[in-house]
Amino acid sequence: ALVAALKIMTLKHSFSSQYEIKASHYFSDEEMRFMALIMPELEGKTSKLKNPYPPETVSWFAWGISRLASWSGYKSQGLPGYITIRRGINEFESRFRGYQSALKLLR
Repeated sequence: ALVAALKIMTLKHSFSSQYEIKASHYFSDEEMRFMALIMPELEGKTSKLKNPYPPETVSWFAWGISRLASWSGYKSQGLPGYITIRRGINEFESRFRGYQSALKLLR
């Protein structure tokens, strides 16, 4: 439970951090590739709905996780909370397991 709580807190606080921490410290290479694959689906067509964070940072990953939980992505709506991030992690993990299963079938 502590590991999950720390991951959620790290993602939440990454939005207000001035540091660009690599997401690879918290997520596997395969998870990073998967997030890069689904990021275009999570981003909107306008510049306001593009992920504003540097690719492959914790903030970039947190933005994608939050969008998976149906967070709007608009700055005017405020930053996502802990519950939203937890829901996003659940959705990410579910999709990631499906992705891994599909890869196994293709081998």
